[in-house]
Amino acid sequence: YYGEPTNYPTAFEATPTGSSIKLTWQDATGEVLPTGYLILASDEDSFTMPVDGSPVANDPNLSDGSGAMNVAFGAEEYIFAGLPYNVTYY
Repeated sequence: YYGEPTNYPTAFEATPTGSSIKLTWQDATGEVLPTGYLILASDEDSFTMPVDGSPVANDPNLSDGSGAMNVAFGAEEYIFAGLPYNVTYY
């Protein structure tokens, strides 16, 4: 098991472009760094919090209203693509 990261990522932004949303952030800093990040997305402002030690599978398809993506430390961006227009995502 890894220790809890010292800090969280910062400067998180979501930029819609056509039928996609580009997510960007600055990686966490500190003595203990994360190995990656879990991005959760939903068309409802309601999430089930993940449980430490229980992996969440990648689900880049938001057509059912929700999705998840595991992104490696250092990537600092992810794009959800093929989204319907006029839908708000959280």
